[in-house]
Amino acid sequence: MNIFRKIFRNQLSNRIQKASLSIIAATLTTTPFLSTLEAIADPLTPQTIAQVPQDWQTGVQLLRLLDNSGNLSSIGILFDIANKPSTTYANAVYQLYVRRSGEWREVYTNSGARLLSKNSGRQIAPVEVIPLNLLSEKISLDDIYNGDLKAITSVRYDLPNGVKDSRFEIEEIKSFSSITTTRLSEINTGRVTSVVTSSSNSSNNSYNTVNGSGLSDRDLGISSSQSTNTQSSQTTIVQTTNVQTDSSVKPLKPIVESRKYRGDEDDDYEGDDRKDRDRDEKQPDGVEMSKKNPHRGHFSLAVLQNPASTSQVIARLSLRSKRPKGFLEERFLGDYRFTINQRATFIRGLNPGDRLVVRLFDVNNRPLGYSEVQLLKDFSAISLILPSDPSAYGTLRTISGIDSQRVGLIDSNTKVYDYFTQIQTTSILTESVARFLTTSQGIPIGLFNVAGLPQATNNCTYTNAFAKGERSLIDRTISVFTKDMPPVMQVLPGQLSPLIPIENSQSTIDVVRKILDFKDLRPNGIPSFF
Repeated sequence: MNIFRKIFRNQLSNRIQKASLSIIAATLTTTPFLSTLEAIADPLTPQTIAQVPQDWQTGVQLLRLLDNSGNLSSIGILFDIANKPSTTYANAVYQLYVRRSGEWREVYTNSGARLLSKNSGRQIAPVEVIPLNLLSEKISLDDIYNGDLKAITSVRYDLPNGVKDSRFEIEEIKSFSSITTTRLSEINTGRVTSVVTSSSNSSNNSYNTVNGSGLSDRDLGISSSQSTNTQSSQTTIVQTTNVQTDSSVKPLKPIVESRKYRGDEDDDYEGDDRKDRDRDEKQPDGVEMSKKNPHRGHFSLAVLQNPASTSQVIARLSLRSKRPKGFLEERFLGDYRFTINQRATFIRGLNPGDRLVVRLFDVNNRPLGYSEVQLLKDFSAISLILPSDPSAYGTLRTISGIDSQRVGLIDSNTKVYDYFTQIQTTSILTESVARFLTTSQGIPIGLFNVAGLPQATNNCTYTNAFAKGERSLIDRTISVFTKDMPPVMQVLPGQLSPLIPIENSQSTIDVVRKILDFKDLRPNGIPSFF
């Protein structure tokens, strides 16, 4: 009997082995060899379905998110679930990749899975918010702003019929410049559920903003792949809903915003004279450069004095980014301790028509001068000239022009903007005012001459935007310090943010990085101006 049992076991074992080999052989003929080996080595590895199952209707969308101050703060991944089946369990994992040197680099994967509703039908998944300061630890923000992004949403779910570990993933690939912009506050309230962008123009200029909030590509210093001088319009629709605590959804009307905007210029102004506007378009000041020029709006800045009677000054810099009908609120770029006659380069987040605002102090935080400078179509050299006689402090000469070689010298045969400003101060700092002068008469112009720059004359030369229109600066009294300044600017230099030394001409400043670094600073416990 024992011998019979042994023979039976051997025959059964041989048959099972032959059947197993047949199954493996059949698998090898229909499945790539390496994948089969991996499946055999790890039988628990689930299969990832490339296509979304028919009972799921989903999409994934990238968003650029602005904080309450209108500054770019985060990137969002919106998982739009138009329809889903009933599930006993479901979750989503979000990943973000950036293309760098032709390869996709993973820069974010959320920790832990995000649970999805078990209910069928239309569902609202919270937007995955990824702060830029977190991404900057993984990759340069330059690579993000000027590159392609890929968002992947991976879904795993169980069905009531007993099917377990079903999976699929969806992705979206977009250049950063083409991603729609909306406010983070809309995300935090759970109102944004889908985004649809439609364009009606002959160019590919990206100007994706929502709800009037926006930081456009121009604010970030991003050039689109194609540009034209023709007018274009774009409509961005954000589908919003009110999310109730009982998970019921009450749809609201879409928020629609349409804009028309023109190609940017060196020398633009918001005047009403169409003939003047057309003339300025045909004969722009400065050197006409390609719209694709990556240095458009970038600049170098130096504080000059000849002979130097002081060794260092503090330049508080801020930016007013140009919009179709005005400017964004002033944004702080930092307090810079300039060694006299040294130059620093500023890149990123800058565009033609933006206005650089400079408040100049001595090392004891006493005001020395005030100026504003319009950024140009190409890289520009900006020089602020202090008088050689300290008794004339308060008057400042500003010279700017295109420096296409980026060597700190204005190109020959190029328009030079050259003007004087004066500040009047009292014992109360916040009462300081500035004036942009139409002429230098009454000013000892010999105190403002520096080698390598034009000799000072009695005439002041401004861009059209500074000279005329609703936002002109000449013949106006301008408050140097206002309540509208960012909180970080409502204290003296160096009290809240550190002084940034400019000791030689090798310094390069990333403007976007500085805006993000300083935007949340508040003078808690520090006496402020107002």
